[in-house]
Amino acid sequence: MMTPTGRPSITRPTVFVGLGLQHPGASKIELIDDQVMPVQGVGRHTLKLAGIGTRLQAGDTVGLVHQRSNSFFLGSGTRLAEYAVPASGMTALPLGD
Repeated sequence: MMTPTGRPSITRPTVFVGLGLQHPGASKIELIDDQVMPVQGVGRHTLKLAGIGTRLQAGDTVGLVHQRSNSFFLGSGTRLAEYAVPASGMTALPLGD
């Protein structure tokens, strides 16, 4: 659920959502396969993200990453957002061998 905080805006916020991977002890979160999906507007969104494939190691953390801009979508995004766009939700990940 994305809900604007602060003063309202006439623009619709766009955020980019993907899956991130963080290895144990690392501070950096890597966007897996550089795959993101643009999501526009506030309210409830149900997404099916693009398929990705990566090897996981013991202790790895996988989770959602949201960005206000992305290099693949240079003309889009909320680069100079007029308000914060916090997001929350649930994720289900199918894991294979």
